[in-house]
Amino acid sequence: ERIKGLLHDTPHLAMAHIGEWALGKDESFHDTRFKQVIMGSEIPSILEKYGQNLDKILSDDGFDLLERDIPELCADRVDYSLREIALCYNKTEARELASHVINYEGRIRFDTKAPAQKFGNWFLAMQTGHWGSPRVVAIFDILSKTMKYALDKGVLVPEDLEKTDKDVADKLFASTLPYIQKSLSILGTNFEPKENLIDPQIKAMKKVRHIDPSYVEKGKVYTLTETDPEYCKSLEWHRSVNAKGVNVDLYPSCT
Repeated sequence: ERIKGLLHDTPHLAMAHIGEWALGKDESFHDTRFKQVIMGSEIPSILEKYGQNLDKILSDDGFDLLERDIPELCADRVDYSLREIALCYNKTEARELASHVINYEGRIRFDTKAPAQKFGNWFLAMQTGHWGSPRVVAIFDILSKTMKYALDKGVLVPEDLEKTDKDVADKLFASTLPYIQKSLSILGTNFEPKENLIDPQIKAMKKVRHIDPSYVEKGKVYTLTETDPEYCKSLEWHRSVNAKGVNVDLYPSCT
């Protein structure tokens, strides 16, 4: 399962989900490419060298710690959340939360209620104010539309998205097309989106992430929505905010 965890995002295109959107695909597109990408690499020979079962790793079955349906905790969801907390907010807090993550009865859980509450609140705050913030959603929207335009105009070809982020960025910056240059100029500013519900420059829905962390208490498993009314209220508020999507105009920041 650790090997599968290390490999499961290998099939991502350049710019990750943004590359998928530029091609008109949904966010699960990279999952459909997993076997193709792995088999076209040196990974099978490496796995064979160390006695690992390639067929098992290529399978989608039997990896209950790695990925679970929303709102359950899973290794992938906990991993990217803790990395974001550590990188952007509080490294000490991220390490403390990580120390309370356990494998209990084949599922990712917290060992007590308090860290489950902290993690749940962090996750909701980041969904609304970080990776789901109007600014980040606007950036993703602008870049995906710019990449789609570049594909339509031949500045990029689909094979370019099999390369690195830098390869794609270099081609975009080398383009002299006004639309591409204007988009890159906007992305290069410290713009601050301003809500406009009437006629916004950017109108985009966003992926609504939410979790219901489980924890262990006296040998029994509970979820926060079962035991924490305040978390339930917070969850509903964040859901309502995120369900509205993003409707904004762009204004450069004065700072």
